[in-house]
Amino acid sequence: MRRMTGLWYKRVQHVLHTPHMRHRPTHIGAELLCTLVLEAYLVHHAADDWSAEMRDAVLASVCLVQCGLHAHEAMDAGVDGRGRRVLIGDYLSAQYYYLLASCGFVEAIAVIADAICVYTTEKQRAWEQAGTVHRIAGERAVFVAWERWIDADAFAQFAQTIDAIIERASETDGDVWTLYVQCPFFGGVLAHDIDAVLSQWVRIDGES
Repeated sequence: MRRMTGLWYKRVQHVLHTPHMRHRPTHIGAELLCTLVLEAYLVHHAADDWSAEMRDAVLASVCLVQCGLHAHEAMDAGVDGRGRRVLIGDYLSAQYYYLLASCGFVEAIAVIADAICVYTTEKQRAWEQAGTVHRIAGERAVFVAWERWIDADAFAQFAQTIDAIIERASETDGDVWTLYVQCPFFGGVLAHDIDAVLSQWVRIDGES
């Protein structure tokens, strides 16, 4: 039976801790947990069998792109350090080209590019209409873009889980463990694997 590894997290941490990322994003619990849930469904409810290298490249790319989009959004919201955030956002978002091209998964580059367009469009609608529907539609875009690689019967629950994390993110100050505990859709082997990966991440962070 296939198991989750969470190894994409090391790639994310490597990018976030490069020397020129001194002003890297810090509260990224929602990005991490949403990506971890995506890994769970790609492993346990996969409609297509990717290699481990392809899966890790996709997951690291998704997480870094989402971090980059949020860095840009913080700039638009008037957060201090706008120039730095533009550069950080551009750098993080651009990483997916390198990661996916390196493993030859060119098709995935187009998937993420399309999802970024959806994110931008829905966020613009959210700002214009001051509603939560478009905000959530934008936030989930990079994650639900992988629908055709997840079993149809499982995708609805996956999307619900992503929405639940996004809705709770602002209440938890970006803490991944708090978000995980509050999420109501985990169970069975999926929950066991996520527990194991989160514990592994604690060890990795403790060693770094």
